[in-house]
Amino acid sequence: MALETLVGTHQHTQDTLATDWVITHNLNTTAPVVDCWIGGNKVIPQDVTATSALICTITFPTAQVGKATLT
Repeated sequence: MALETLVGTHQHTQDTLATDWVITHNLNTTAPVVDCWIGGNKVIPQDVTATSALICTITFPTAQVGKATLT
């Protein structure tokens, strides 16, 4: 298994209610570390899917607004 070098951080703000947050992060990795924050509380999403090395989708069971940090 090859190790990927992660460079940078991407901050995402989800301003509109959505169950799926589709994030273009441009980190060039299919395994970003994802931290989600809703209303000042760190939460665990239902699912995180790497669509490509540049895009991931974070899924919640109900529509949410908040922030995500990807590294």
